[in-house]
Amino acid sequence: GIGNVGTSNIYIGNSNIYGESVTDNTNNIFIGSAAGYHVSNGSENQGKASDNVFLGTKAGFNTVDGKDNVFIGKYAGYNETGSNKLYIANSSTNPLIYGEFDNKLLKVNGELQTGFIDAYVSNTTSTGNVYGVNAVVDNEKPGSTNIAVRGATRRNPESTTSNYAKYNYGVWAQASGGLNQNIGIHASAEGTNAYAGWFIGTVYSTG
Repeated sequence: GIGNVGTSNIYIGNSNIYGESVTDNTNNIFIGSAAGYHVSNGSENQGKASDNVFLGTKAGFNTVDGKDNVFIGKYAGYNETGSNKLYIANSSTNPLIYGEFDNKLLKVNGELQTGFIDAYVSNTTSTGNVYGVNAVVDNEKPGSTNIAVRGATRRNPESTTSNYAKYNYGVWAQASGGLNQNIGIHASAEGTNAYAGWFIGTVYSTG
């Protein structure tokens, strides 16, 4: 069915808006059989849901009055009744990705793998600054640790093989071709107990 009550809603799917009578639901997109069922089904206790996106069979099935949720996949967010949540899943339990928009929280239920990131920046006409990677951390939460860039290489502790990489580099930096200065790594620190560099192990320097 396609919804025809409330304000600025889109309901597409079997049973997701059957018999709806509440007009307080606004700005929702429910696509899939029984998506947002308890929000919009007229035979249930309906809520005042707004600004939700549910895509998939029974996505957001038990949501009544949640707001600002994004559920993607079959049964995604099936039992969620809150607001500002992200679910990417294909079952009602153990979502592959879970998030909380209001708390800036993202969780991956499994192993997150990233490939090699090759950042190439070319600037031949402008006189402005060029950054291959520019990371800024602005966090004043007491007791927290702020790391702009962290690099680590290691042997997988769960590996069952005896193979090891020949060389491991936590950070590799090279600079050349500058007219005035070439600096592979530039580090500065200010404040109490400030360390521009902290090394554990042998330090080698050439040049």
